[in-house]
Amino acid sequence: MENLNEMQCMWFQSECAGAYRQLTQYGEALKKCHEVERHFQEIVEDQFDFHTYCMRKMTLRAYISLLRLEDIIRKHPFYFKAAKLALETYIHLVDHPLTDEDKAKDLELENLSPKELKKLRSKQRRAAKKAAILEEKKHQQEMQQQKGKRKDPDTEQDGPKEDDLVPEKLAKVDNPLDEAMKFLKPIQMFAHERIETHLLAFEVYYRRGKLLLMLQAVKRAVTLDSNNAWLHECLVRFSKAVSEKNNLPSPVSTVLQEETKALFGEVDIKQFNADFIKRNSNSLQHLLAGAKMLYFLDPQSQDRALELATDLSGNLIDRNVKICIKVYEALCTGAFGKCEEQTEAYKTQCHQIFPFARVFMPPKPESDIVTQDGQTDGQTDGQDGHPEVDANGS
Repeated sequence: MENLNEMQCMWFQSECAGAYRQLTQYGEALKKCHEVERHFQEIVEDQFDFHTYCMRKMTLRAYISLLRLEDIIRKHPFYFKAAKLALETYIHLVDHPLTDEDKAKDLELENLSPKELKKLRSKQRRAAKKAAILEEKKHQQEMQQQKGKRKDPDTEQDGPKEDDLVPEKLAKVDNPLDEAMKFLKPIQMFAHERIETHLLAFEVYYRRGKLLLMLQAVKRAVTLDSNNAWLHECLVRFSKAVSEKNNLPSPVSTVLQEETKALFGEVDIKQFNADFIKRNSNSLQHLLAGAKMLYFLDPQSQDRALELATDLSGNLIDRNVKICIKVYEALCTGAFGKCEEQTEAYKTQCHQIFPFARVFMPPKPESDIVTQDGQTDGQTDGQDGHPEVDANGS
């Protein structure tokens, strides 16, 4: 993995970041995103070596091409993908800090039976042993590298040593929104033609409470795709945030009133959402956005919102596994309040339509669950008399 980082294999690191985020390993995901960002910083710094060379050799055409490349280097798809993943991860950490998740895990432990707790402790012990072995190997490698550097006094430093990217520190940073801004500013400058840039900017500014910057983001997004489902959610939340904000300075209040009227017209926000749902009744992605905002504006409309979001009729033009997973995630994360029964029913329906989608598969029997070291969950460290079970169940 470290060799791929040294070779600046950014497509692999971006895919790793996405996989880690799916596994809720947010620190590892952020580490990969920061590694990609450092690659682009190194590219910019390395380009300075060519300035004097190009002028001395009078290769002016190559020199101009170099300058133009420097202007748009962070417009590259690899950088945008890493920045988008980092922004989404930081936004998630603002909404769901890891400390709260740790407390939830402690509460879950209290509700476990003695047998289940014993199994969990057994798995934790095995994982701790593996982690200790890996840490010892890593420490020995670092000691060998340090000895090699001491033997070579002519080793030069290219510049100031960068801080190590520690996943735990990245995931538990004091202010995630400040770190998110480091990724947001470059894509706002160089990837402004992508609507995701402005929608991510809105999500950051929404959590910072910056109404004028929120307005700027949605106005730019409207010029790119006024019927975007994510944009609709941003517009509704922006309208409600403006209506709930009091004691604004007179110039700011005047600007917000004029621009809000230009965006929404004379209709109120509930009617605006209803019109959006009616206009996009054959799109599951748009129905999901409208249903989420219906519940956001009126929690009493939960039944109607769930009916819209969980619609799996055949006339939908985008009833695919990707959108259905988004619906399932929205149900699980509380976007529609408490709805455990509807969530399980939706999962069962999706499993019938997409039988090979792992997220919709029913849970395996406890006897079939196999750990990474070849033991079943019911097998503890002291059960040496029983044969081990490999990943194939043999």
